[in-house]
Amino acid sequence: MTLAAFSKARLALARQQPEAALQALDIVERHASELGRGQWRVKVELLRAFALAELERNAEAREYLHSAVASGYRLGLVRTFLDEGEAFQSLLPQLDLADDGVLGDYYRKLVQDLPEAPPIEADKKPSALIETAREQTSLTRREQDIVDLLEQSMSNKRIALTLNLSLQTVKWNLKNIFFKFGVSSRYDAIVVARKRRDGEHT
Repeated sequence: MTLAAFSKARLALARQQPEAALQALDIVERHASELGRGQWRVKVELLRAFALAELERNAEAREYLHSAVASGYRLGLVRTFLDEGEAFQSLLPQLDLADDGVLGDYYRKLVQDLPEAPPIEADKKPSALIETAREQTSLTRREQDIVDLLEQSMSNKRIALTLNLSLQTVKWNLKNIFFKFGVSSRYDAIVVARKRRDGEHT
């Protein structure tokens, strides 16, 4: 139940459905509290912060982010935060804990360990195959879930953990997605996915 609700929350965030994410996180938080799983609670607080920021409820987002960082400090967590990538990176500066006596060193370590965002190549174009008829080929539900997480810059391993799939299953589905999109890279797959989604709203 906990893992399914957590996956649902992540997918809702990937689909820009923050309200649905918050509902799923209520379930995760309840079970995490019952089981006394500190790391789960930190993850819930992080995702709540992301969802609230999406809803422009910034004060609440900062509160949950601060609570997550404070709990992470007590539990000695680092990778839990770094794995969230750009979403965490965009919110962390809002805390400005550098001068906090207790959390200051921990905060600075998190900031220091964050990977630099790769530069976006403005002139980079998806492959010519993107314009083929394959672009209109529909995806299965599982393939769509994987594409949604791919757009969050998740690795195959993280996608597998989030969707409770084997790594081989994720790789197999990615091959099918690449074939349907007529592409050969994750970047081009994301470009096509966004283009298809934009086309649905025009």
